[in-house]
Amino acid sequence: MTFHLEGTYVENCNCDVICPCTWSGLVRAATHDRCKVVLVLHVDRGEIDGVDVSGLSMGFIADTPPVMSEGGWRLGLVLDGGADADQLDRLRRFMTGEFGGVPAALGPLIGEILGEVVDRIAFRDEDGRHTLVIGSDVDIVVADIRSPGLGSVELHNVGHPISTTLTVGEGVGSTISLLGIEYSGAGTAGFSAPFSWAA
Repeated sequence: MTFHLEGTYVENCNCDVICPCTWSGLVRAATHDRCKVVLVLHVDRGEIDGVDVSGLSMGFIADTPPVMSEGGWRLGLVLDGGADADQLDRLRRFMTGEFGGVPAALGPLIGEILGEVVDRIAFRDEDGRHTLVIGSDVDIVVADIRSPGLGSVELHNVGHPISTTLTVGEGVGSTISLLGIEYSGAGTAGFSAPFSWAA
């Protein structure tokens, strides 16, 4: 049971920019009573257990206590409806931790499984803007925050499960209503990062 995945990670949560959960390695409290977050991996190139999953996306939607490291996450699984039966099987098994890696490491933090959504996931990454649409329930645009003359602002040496370097972004009009988790508005926190995983 092997995998090799390369692509782009995007997250958007209801925290104010910059989300303290992320830069603190999940040990500082969110800026609101609960952290509501969508986390998606878009696979540019890759395979899971011999099945090509290039061009597909997968992720989680979560509602967590303000200090995420304390666990008790309410978590839903989001899988790309553009996948065929074999691809969907591999995406599901990967995201539920069967193949190890990051999804398995998050397992101890999960307190409640909210369910699974299989729907078309449209992902676009262009000119520092990351657009993510999941069916009619999630519409997110995360724009990289840029420093004049220096380019995109990055966080380095962070204890984040996806990457130790993240590009800081801002939700510029997010609307989320999925599996009972809802938030919307501009000025929400966002991050992105390339990822390359293999096992």
